Amino acid sequence: MDANTSNAIFTLTALYIIGRTRSGAVAAIDQILTINQETMLLLFTIISLTALISYPTTILIGKKALKLFEHINYTHFSSSVLILLLSMVILFTGTTGLVIFATAIPIGMLPHYLGVRKSHLMGCILLPVTLYLLG
Repeated sequence: MDANTSNAIFTLTALYIIGRTRSGAVAAIDQILTINQETMLLLFTIISLTALISYPTTILIGKKALKLFEHINYTHFSSSVLILLLSMVILFTGTTGLVIFATAIPIGMLPHYLGVRKSHLMGCILLPVTLYLLG
């Protein structure tokens, strides 16, 4: 089970137990559905089936993508993505967005340089958000 699946299960469980949402997707679910035991069972079944289907699909697509990515110049690709992101930040958020972007880049690079999984960054947000929602 990957971090996204675990996160979906955690947010649904939090909604069911404490009655508060901590993600936009679960907030939308909360507005559309009545959350009870039957709904939770249905949602957990859907999450499980999706996870089972997504694994072999990811392997299949990954093998095909690997062949495609062998021919890509990563320096040019990374530079293009960075320029696109920077342009979007400037266009949509201006100076405030640039400050946040400049702060987010080194934070996002930390797991790589520290040799830990990127999902550990979620822990930096989960505790304050949970404490905020409980308070």
